[in-house]
Amino acid sequence: MNEISRKMQEVLQQAVDSKKVAGINFLILQNGQEVGYAEAGWRNIENRTPFSRDTIARIYSMTKPMTSFAIMKLWEQGRIDLNKRVCEYLPDFDRPDKKDMLVSHLYNMTSGLTYDGGMSPAGKAITQVFNNIIANLDEAKPYTTQEVAAMFAECPLAFEPGTKWMYGVSADVLAAIVEVISGMSFREFLKKELFDPLQLNDTDFYVPKEKQHRLAQPYWTGETMKPYYGSHLGVPHYMREDPAYYAGGAGICSTVDDYSRFAQMLLSRGVYNGVRLLQDETITELLTPRLSAELTESFHGIFSVHPGFTYDHLVMVCTNPEDDPNEILHKGEYGWNGWLGTTFRNDPQTGMSFVSMVQRLGFPDPTQQIRAEMKKIVWEN
Repeated sequence: MNEISRKMQEVLQQAVDSKKVAGINFLILQNGQEVGYAEAGWRNIENRTPFSRDTIARIYSMTKPMTSFAIMKLWEQGRIDLNKRVCEYLPDFDRPDKKDMLVSHLYNMTSGLTYDGGMSPAGKAITQVFNNIIANLDEAKPYTTQEVAAMFAECPLAFEPGTKWMYGVSADVLAAIVEVISGMSFREFLKKELFDPLQLNDTDFYVPKEKQHRLAQPYWTGETMKPYYGSHLGVPHYMREDPAYYAGGAGICSTVDDYSRFAQMLLSRGVYNGVRLLQDETITELLTPRLSAELTESFHGIFSVHPGFTYDHLVMVCTNPEDDPNEILHKGEYGWNGWLGTTFRNDPQTGMSFVSMVQRLGFPDPTQQIRAEMKKIVWEN
């Protein structure tokens, strides 16, 4: 263990000892070379199974950058027009309040589609859709990706498309569009274009029987470390079987090494180990944010923990690093996080990738601070 890894280990162990997380790992790479790695705690407290490097985690919203990859793959092939109306791909969206919704509105979260929660008509409607998905998970014919998108099409919007920014189910609708254009399931498309070429052997929408023992158990953090068994956002908790609904915003599970290969491919401008997955100009498009100042302000209103960043193409991109006094940032740094605490950041200026897997719920969330401390360790050595 090198000095950086040793210091990383101390940070992670402190988070476990203080019951901020049950288990966690963290990997730092520079120009494809490992700078440091550390792990601490348990992937299953009851079984006393350590949180190891091959631990599989539900990455939830870190699925979104992979959905972004799928859209950009179709874009560079000339098979999708980001300025086309959504209803031209998904006729269920041909409704008075959604007829002017563009694919680009989905792609930058200005569609008016929200997530569940809240007392607004839009929030209540989305909540009911997710309740229906979860209730139907064990039925003979659970809802498919395109059926779920059709249910989202029936929900009222929180605002007129393009007028505000709001986090929501836009990426899940994009997954349905990928299916319509490609003629494949969303999983099949990602497997063909991303998982297999990068040899992401532990990345999928479910965990087969022979790997189930590696799937981490989520915990409500605190003194009791209570296990969580919910199927949040319609993603089956146990992930034992290939689902019908491939949630483009939340459905994938992965490992720290698998996701780091995806991150490295993006950082290397679409190439990994001599295999080109995206063209250089496609990466430029993906990482060029186009939110107006007003829409970026809407983003900060919801994600105030990310000062200095804007959002587009299902990732956040740093435009004003000086705005965050708590974390070392560089202009152009990008990435996203997952609901259970997983995180990924790429820093093109330094060639660094930061990837972490953890499965925790509750407040306060320590993962932002952990990432900031990991960066300090790197820059101080």
